[in-house]
Amino acid sequence: MFSKTKLEDLLTKNQFSDGERARTGGINTYPPLIEDLWSLYENVVKRRVVSILEYGSGWSTLVRALALEHNKKIYGDLVRSEIRHPNPFHLMTVDSSRSFSKIAVRRAEEYTTTEIVSVVSKSKLVEIESQICNVFTNVPPFTADFVYIDGPDSSQVKGSIRGFHPRFGDRERKYGMPMTADLIGLEFFLWPGSTIVVDGRGANANFLRKILKRDWQYSYNSFTNQHFFDLVEPSWGKYSQKLLELKKLSI
Repeated sequence: MFSKTKLEDLLTKNQFSDGERARTGGINTYPPLIEDLWSLYENVVKRRVVSILEYGSGWSTLVRALALEHNKKIYGDLVRSEIRHPNPFHLMTVDSSRSFSKIAVRRAEEYTTTEIVSVVSKSKLVEIESQICNVFTNVPPFTADFVYIDGPDSSQVKGSIRGFHPRFGDRERKYGMPMTADLIGLEFFLWPGSTIVVDGRGANANFLRKILKRDWQYSYNSFTNQHFFDLVEPSWGKYSQKLLELKKLSI
């Protein structure tokens, strides 16, 4: 099994270069935090995740791809034979920055065999239930039981509604408050036993807590600043029951 020490070595060997930072087009980039990344790895393994959808790419793309590769080695035959899953052990990454996505996917493909679907999409402001929020304009069909939200950056969200946009401050002190809402439209396509992780973005996590409709169990890891939503519902039928049994979550 992949270890925390191996992850630290991997990050040391692959520090984000100045050239890569320049090619992200000025989007905010942050150094990798080993505890956050290791938490994501452990959660994908512990939850026996079969497929991953991430909004926002980066170092975590590599870590989740490694964890998914681990799961495939152990559960791949069972999933293929007993669960009618449309994209088992695939990772779809959705990002508004083509350059940033390319760097993240290239890094992941160098160290794992996980199949990665890369989607570059614009993000725009919309209103859902009278609340202003942002959604990607192009996300192809994909079945995931683990969804990670760390994008887009507020500077990537286009448009305004009645003069409002999520990009605050001025030239000297810029900040923003992204309110990613893509899962509102996709919520009822998620299988029982699915997990959502919101990385930081406390306001966004609170928004989802108030607006999602299904039986989500919420928890917060203050050490890694990660918000977890676990879908605690009975199976839909034969195949979703098999997934719950795989995860040892049968209700």
